[in-house]
Formats: sequence, structure tokens, C-alpha cells
Amino acid sequence: MRFNSNNLVAALKKTGLKKNDTVYFSLNLAAAGFPETIKKKIKKDDLCQIYFEAISKTISEDGTILTPAFSYSFGKEKKNPIFNKKKTPSKIGLFSNFILKFPNVVRSADPMLSVAGIGPLAKKILTKIPNRSFGFNTIFDRLSHIKNSKICNIGLGKAWFPFIHQLEYLANVPYRYKNHFKGYIIEKGKKKSVNWIYHGRYL
Repeated sequence: MRFNSNNLVAALKKTGLKKNDTVYFSLNLAAAGFPETIKKKIKKDDLCQIYFEAISKTISEDGTILTPAFSYSFGKEKKNPIFNKKKTPSKIGLFSNFILKFPNVVRSADPMLSVAGIGPLAKKILTKIPNRSFGFNTIFDRLSHIKNSKICNIGLGKAWFPFIHQLEYLANVPYRYKNHFKGYIIEKGKKKSVNWIYHGRYL
């Protein structure tokens, strides 16, 4: 699929996105298509920039952009794992690593499912979180209480967002359990030992 900046913005608005919205974006850029102006191989950051500008134009500078920057840094197979908010890359796509390069980006201190954000509500949503990925006062819980908060998947199906797992946590489903991990988080130049709770699935 080929698109230009104008019809990309129009498509975003058609989904219901508006100015001042707080939106959790998950993107698979390879599946979403390419700009009409691109005739040769495009640089990854240039492609991300096109989407970022369209998103910013749609929700305005008073809107907040959030995107998953999951690193899955803690795990049973890892000894003394470390999650560095500034340096640990996202493992789930180009757009999240593009956002992590911004000087004003806010990133949550979740060693498993960190989220990156830009905008007026990013700090409120992503900082001072509890030591677990799901449950009360986590990012996904906070978003459910924010006016004009929305989910937007681009190039991905509706199953590709972790809010399903938040609901599973609240419902105490029998096929998931509280998995405890231990490791280190580096934040503001300080390294601290952390016990983290992740709602894992029985294999």
C-alpha cells in the first residue's frame, strides 16, 4: 500500500483520533505500507519520522504519544539482569527505538514491559510505577482512568496490545500466575536491586 502524508492523517482521524488525545500506539511499519514519495530504499528513521509527524499533527502538541518499548530484560534464564532506562533498546520494533532517541522522551522503569512517551501526560503516566507490570496503579490501569485515552494499532491486529493481560490480571485467570524476577534497574545514573512481578503464562 502506498500513501502520502495527507491521507495518513486522514486515516488516523477516521479511526476517531482527535486533538489532545492520549494514544497508545503499536506499529508494524513493514505491514502498513510506504510513502508515495519513496522511490529508493528508505532509511528506518525517515519512515518513522513520517508516521510521527502524522500522529503529532492528528493529536496536536497537547496530545500524548505512548508506545511499547518492551525489553523483557528480566528472566529466569538470566543471571543478574540489568535494565537501563536510557540505554536498553526496545525489542519490539523500529518506532519504539525511534521514540527512545528523543531528548524529551519519558520511559517507564519496567524491566519487562517498559513504555515510552512524549507529551504533557507522559510523566504522569509513566513515572513512579509499582514493581509489577499489571494491576492497580500500573501504566495500563492509569490509562483506563484518563479522559480521551485510546489504543491505536497500525499494521497490527487487535490482539496486539497488553491491555488484554491487564484484564486477565484483574480477572485472576487460571492460566496465568504472578512470576517473580530479580535484577537491577539503572535510572538517573543509579543502579538499584529490584524484585519484579510479571503476570506470566503457564507453558
